Amino acid sequence: MSAFWKLPWGSFIGKEIMRPDFRPFFIGGVTSFMLLGVGINATITDEDRKASPYYKQFVLNERAGGH
Repeated sequence: MSAFWKLPWGSFIGKEIMRPDFRPFFIGGVTSFMLLGVGINATITDEDRKASPYYKQFVLNERAGGH
């Protein structure tokens, strides 16, 4: 059995996919991405984005204070 850090990238990915614990990890990752990455962003309107402190501070560059 070879050490995982000595495997080429393709062989490493193939070995990881064949592990028995890979499927729950993959399903959890895809579910988290869909809920947090896609689901939340789909519910935010342009008005919500423009009203957010992040948008005002970093996108419009309206910084308040002497930092």
